[in-house]
Amino acid sequence: MRRSRRHLPILATLPFILPTLAALVLSWNLKASSEEKLIPLEPTPLIHAAISGDTSEGLRLIEAGADVNAIYHADKRIDHAYTALIVAAKAGHEEFVRLLLEHPKSIAVIDLERRTSSRIAPRKSILDPEVEVPVGENALIISLNKKHLTIAQQLINAGADIEKGENWNETLLESVIKAEADKNLDVIEFLVKNEAPIPSNLVLRSILSRGDRTAEFLVRAGADFSYLSVIDKRNKNHALLEATVRKKTKLLQIMLDHLPPSEKSCDMIQESEYPSPLRWAQNEARRLMNPLLPPSTATTMHGVVQNSPLVHFRTKFEEIQEGKVFQNIAQIIEKAAHRLQCK
Repeated sequence: MRRSRRHLPILATLPFILPTLAALVLSWNLKASSEEKLIPLEPTPLIHAAISGDTSEGLRLIEAGADVNAIYHADKRIDHAYTALIVAAKAGHEEFVRLLLEHPKSIAVIDLERRTSSRIAPRKSILDPEVEVPVGENALIISLNKKHLTIAQQLINAGADIEKGENWNETLLESVIKAEADKNLDVIEFLVKNEAPIPSNLVLRSILSRGDRTAEFLVRAGADFSYLSVIDKRNKNHALLEATVRKKTKLLQIMLDHLPPSEKSCDMIQESEYPSPLRWAQNEARRLMNPLLPPSTATTMHGVVQNSPLVHFRTKFEEIQEGKVFQNIAQIIEKAAHRLQCK
């Protein structure tokens, strides 16, 4: 009896709790259903024509007054909105893109603001301030990802934003240089030709993503590579140091040739605010070429340590060869320091 009396207050509150829970569930379902109604999951006839690249059908629909900025969602994620222009750009239909951009009755929105939202939050169009733009995909970024550069040029000529990248905190060039940058070198050259801004961290990011040719191109294009990446007081990095560590002799020579005579250039070479690539190369050369030091990588391809004299000799020989590379790099940097009249 005592046990049942202990639960009586909880049972007494159930008549008040259950209606509240039911109301919450009902309001949640109504909200979800209303949001689903805002999300058109079926493409319009104009979007169907854009998917197939049927220019004559697209022209007929535009002449008949079709909404060129009607959105279509491939799924229920709000930030995956598509218009006829975005669909045509993604599919590579150049003539259809030209139709949407140049037809007198078509005021096509060039890009949809890319951000996640719980509902469609419109902003103003680039071409017409009276036209509201929902959130979603970006026609220029999609065409660049697909390497449809002719379409990308059409969009840039029509006023597409060549600065803003895929994410809110990165530029368009930073969005392109991901993973292996050299795979997108043609796109990077295209953007630089169209005067896209080159952030100072781009050369370092290219080297870190195994984009040697991209880094060389950016340096020759006049990119500033003085960006200093600071994790903490003991972990700093910059493009000259990373090229030295990775033994990128050709890239390092190109960067040194493009350094102007200045105090900052000398700081990048010698120990100052920047960690010194010259000191790194000298220290590595001395360490690797010292015959008294045991080899640091006497392991097989499976990671098993080998202590036989033959393996020891072969590994030390390889380290001496690597030390000679660093010795050569140190000499290249010393010549640059002399040219720049560094103290």
